[in-house]
Amino acid sequence: MVTSSKLESDGKMEVLIENGIRIGEIRKNFSRFYPYLKIELFKTMVTNGNIHKDRLGDDFQLVQKNPFTISVSKNRSIASIKKDFLQYANLIVKVLRKSGNVWVEISHTDHWPLEQQNSEGEQMNQ
Repeated sequence: MVTSSKLESDGKMEVLIENGIRIGEIRKNFSRFYPYLKIELFKTMVTNGNIHKDRLGDDFQLVQKNPFTISVSKNRSIASIKKDFLQYANLIVKVLRKSGNVWVEISHTDHWPLEQQNSEGEQMNQ
């Protein structure tokens, strides 16, 4: 199994999602690009007719029949990345921004580009 994050010469940033990859590896690869942002991944569960989300821990391994790549380029929005994870891996994503000693979920500005989100986090931590 090969897991990777890469920065292309044209500034295109990608995270590879393949069978057996651990959630912690996905999170680590994302954070390499955006140190003031982090992602949390959840799976949807239905119990007794009730729908709820379960946070996936770092050691959870994905069962993924077809590998795919998610672009996390600086001009992409959080909303578009959430859509990709849901469409290709059936996972719900939350993106959080560092604010001092805490991580705050981004919701009202999820249309901002990732680069802007990360810059905002950097400014909050100076």
